[in-house]
Amino acid sequence: KHSIEQMIKYKGFTFKIAYYIFGEDTPSHSHEFNEMLIVTRGSAKHVINGHAYILKPGDMYFLGGDTEHAIIEKNGLEYYNIAYTSSLVTKQDIDLTNMPGFHSLFNIGNTSLKEQKYESHIKLEGETFKIIEYLLDTMYKEYQGAYPGFQVILKSGFILLLSLISRYYQQHSDTIPNCVNLVSRAAAIIEREYTTSININELANTVNVSTRHFRRIFKDLYHMAPSDYILSLRISHACVLLEENKLSITDIAQETGFFNSSYFSRIFKSR
Repeated sequence: KHSIEQMIKYKGFTFKIAYYIFGEDTPSHSHEFNEMLIVTRGSAKHVINGHAYILKPGDMYFLGGDTEHAIIEKNGLEYYNIAYTSSLVTKQDIDLTNMPGFHSLFNIGNTSLKEQKYESHIKLEGETFKIIEYLLDTMYKEYQGAYPGFQVILKSGFILLLSLISRYYQQHSDTIPNCVNLVSRAAAIIEREYTTSININELANTVNVSTRHFRRIFKDLYHMAPSDYILSLRISHACVLLEENKLSITDIAQETGFFNSSYFSRIFKSR
């Protein structure tokens, strides 16, 4: 079993990887951290929030913190389990947020999974499955061996894993619910362009839905309006620039998409 105490901590990187072979059924439980489960062999039944799914090789599940799940009826099951804190996928220095698949899995997915809106799951196949299995094997050996520099290798490997699965998920967007797909595409656009003037009507038109429908499904999946999402990104960016203490308030307002320093100051103070 994982616990925060057992996970490695390295420059903001909190992580653990394990490989399980057969074993007894895993009773229903939850954690304070997030998990990935990747099946390599065998089968079992995975019960998530009371809903049962059959596990087979290539199945990859993403479990948000506090998600109740159990693994039962194991039949030669072998799988990797990665435990990590949510901060690992929300760090601004990890440039993954312009990938729609990343938003589907790690922003929308974790929230929706707990609310039973849709299944946060990938079916890995072919060459991609082989590449990811090799990457996981490398990471597992580094974690077990704790060789010099293993923390750097694990951190780099985890970022590579996120990139590969985000790309793979988007390439198989026919399996993603339509509302999730279009909101993820919009979120990726916002992440790229939040420092510019973003028009919500034009954004909705880009993903081929009405503005009213776009506002509704965005708020349903992100629990905030698109304009508030944009504002939160601008504020976060401004905080980074203020800590660096290299730019004036006027320059920071321009740099973060506020353009007006008075408006920026008023919004910043209200937060």
